[in-house]
Amino acid sequence: TPFSLARQPSFELHDSLAVINSSASFNSPEQVNTSSHCISNHMVYHYFTDLVSLTRKLTEGTMVPQDSIQKESLTQLVVVSLLVVLTISSLASTTRADDRAIGSGAVLRSGFGARALGMGGAFVAIADDYSATYWNPAGVTRSSSIFLGGMRYDKYGLGLNLDYLSGGLSFTSTSRSGNTLVPSISIPFIEGISFSGTYLGFSTDVRTLGPGGSEIPTTYAERTLLGTAGLKFPLVGAFGGSVKTYMYSAPDAGVDGANASAGGIGFDLGFISEPLPNFNVGAAAFDVLGTAIQWKNTPSEPTDIVPARYSLGTAYTFDFSEFSITEVVPGELTVAGQYSFGPSVEGKARAGLEYVFSLFSLRAGLIKPAESGVQFSAGAGLKIQFLTGDLAWVQNSSIEGENTTDTIVFSAEFEF
Repeated sequence: TPFSLARQPSFELHDSLAVINSSASFNSPEQVNTSSHCISNHMVYHYFTDLVSLTRKLTEGTMVPQDSIQKESLTQLVVVSLLVVLTISSLASTTRADDRAIGSGAVLRSGFGARALGMGGAFVAIADDYSATYWNPAGVTRSSSIFLGGMRYDKYGLGLNLDYLSGGLSFTSTSRSGNTLVPSISIPFIEGISFSGTYLGFSTDVRTLGPGGSEIPTTYAERTLLGTAGLKFPLVGAFGGSVKTYMYSAPDAGVDGANASAGGIGFDLGFISEPLPNFNVGAAAFDVLGTAIQWKNTPSEPTDIVPARYSLGTAYTFDFSEFSITEVVPGELTVAGQYSFGPSVEGKARAGLEYVFSLFSLRAGLIKPAESGVQFSAGAGLKIQFLTGDLAWVQNSSIEGENTTDTIVFSAEFEF
């Protein structure tokens, strides 16, 4: 069954040959005229793996520079300008069952939390809000006793919707003044223990073409559920771990028009410590050893791989109240740096700033992928008692078109 996806580059893909529609117009290999397109049921394996590599660059914001793209690659770039095209077309690919494509779950690696995104994602050594389970599982030990936060944003303005919702609670060895909802604990050699549950989701509206060319609206989705636990030890720091289950669904995209689905179970690990006052170090491993995603009810039922990735970072907070300039420059300034890498993931250097004064926060960040240019971000926040609201702007340096935009993210968190 062919697929027609709305608001995307105009093209048709027949077996292993991609042909640009005459209605499409391009100013450069990175600029596409977004409209509608169709995909057939078959794709040759070598073509599919090329698209996987290019899609990973797009979804992680690291599209190859224009001068390195050959003209014969133009049709591939058009295809991968919408990562959902690759995901859906892979369901009906002629890949053998033992062929293991890499790059699955790329959309869910886009980043979550307006505060963290405003700082360029340099958050592995901070991770002290509701988004901690995404950036560093050990960060759940740095949260308030009870927290609940969430966000939703549209990546690139292309209808690529990402959702994040997380809540949890922490028990510490000392009681919290004014909070009687969570009692203190007394466990030898442990300062605190924390738990959280998290939902991550990606969805986009598509149209499947039925008999006679009729259009059937449906929604393709990738979802992940995480259960996280963390322990905080005196002098050493905090350790955390997550167990997560991936759930992919492609309605009406399976064999004989039935639903196709996929799933797998992965693991994350994290560590945060404060070896010196105001100085944090953090390390995290995600999808340790790679997570296998097994498809069901597709022609070949292939196994995709969510590649393992790792992050190392530091953060230092300047408390201006300790200096004589506090009347001129009040508040705190946090400077953070991070490097993310993996065997099948392009390395990224991240840096971020956060200036907190009174109820307000200002942020700035940058991301430097190993093979492409710098991407910038900025943000702001407001905290009133138990409610925090954050806003972030993330530059779109991957793809340009009539309907593409930079990404705007808003998130909110309740702390008790």
